[in-house]
Amino acid sequence: MAFKDDFFRITDHIKQKSEEFIDIAQTKISASKIEYEINKKKNQLGDLVYNQYKENNLDSEAVAELCEEIKQLEIQLKAQVPEENKCKQCNSVNPHNAKFCAHCGAVLYELEKY
Repeated sequence: MAFKDDFFRITDHIKQKSEEFIDIAQTKISASKIEYEINKKKNQLGDLVYNQYKENNLDSEAVAELCEEIKQLEIQLKAQVPEENKCKQCNSVNPHNAKFCAHCGAVLYELEKY
């Protein structure tokens, strides 16, 4: 009976870890998409400012609009990956349920003992 109980405990643990892995992957994909949009907007902002500068015609309203779009995307990104799961060693932000830092591998919090 102990073997059967251990088997089911282990398979449940594997299932839980698989679900966590999928959740982390989805969070990373979503965060990457938002980061891509932020970088795209920053490039647009740079192009806009530079082109207006070349023409000696800076339009602060257009610049402010792009800055606001970037700000909103940064808020979305922050909502995707909560601040409380920041690595204490390298300061990288990790998905809320990550146990190890994706950047440096440090333990983010104490692991359960089995």
